[in-house]
Amino acid sequence: MPLAEVNGTRLYYEESGDPNGEVVIFSHGLLMSLEMFAAQTAALAARGYRVIAFDWRGQGHSEAGGDETAYGMDGLAEDAWQLLRALGVTSCHWAGLSMGGMVAFRLFFAQPALFRSLILLDTSADAELPERVARYEQMGITYQQMGPVEPLMQALPHIFFSPATIANQPELVARWVEHWKTLRRDVMPWVEGGVDRRSSVVDRVAGITVPTLIIVGRDDAATPLPRSEQLHELIAGSRLVVIPDAGHSSSVEQPEAVTAAIVAFLDELRAASQPVG
Repeated sequence: MPLAEVNGTRLYYEESGDPNGEVVIFSHGLLMSLEMFAAQTAALAARGYRVIAFDWRGQGHSEAGGDETAYGMDGLAEDAWQLLRALGVTSCHWAGLSMGGMVAFRLFFAQPALFRSLILLDTSADAELPERVARYEQMGITYQQMGPVEPLMQALPHIFFSPATIANQPELVARWVEHWKTLRRDVMPWVEGGVDRRSSVVDRVAGITVPTLIIVGRDDAATPLPRSEQLHELIAGSRLVVIPDAGHSSSVEQPEAVTAAIVAFLDELRAASQPVG
């Protein structure tokens, strides 16, 4: 199992595709894992990109470690920077969903030369809505103290998936519920708190100058459509794709539509970078 030594812990990653191809990084959302990009990584690897997906500290197959500050947005951005350095990545296309996009903003502001493009899925540059913070924090504490109790497992799908997904893809929902039952209880408040207590970076988003694709599930309850529309308005030249019948986990709810949007975006950039003649 490939693990990279990063800032006092070890992060799990998977690499596929052409080792000499353009690098595409996939970073998952809160409480998920790199598995949420299985369809997209397979498609891009087959098209000759060097694809790297990884699990964030304390999630998936990555180790935990560190203190509370290590799980904040700046701490995770430093983890990502050190991981890319360990893997010899000097430039990349970055695809981040929810938390993965929130960290991408911080990493971009610190290391803008690293980025060839941004793909922002179901994410936000703003702080968490105040009325949600207490609820989410209580969910994290409940999981730490009591584990995957039934009321919590029943509530999470309505945060992560659209009504259409819950109604029409019960096996998909059940598979992720089983994943949530395996989350680490010891660091759960830190993992959850790093996202919920994030600061706003909206005032800096207009400084993003690389090509940017914004993807959002039309029924995203966690980071609603207006937040993606805000990003689209602020980032000059960005492209906004709204995915029907998808919520906060669009890459797994509607993998074909999300994959098609990402492939078209990256292939267009690749074609534009090829010398003429």
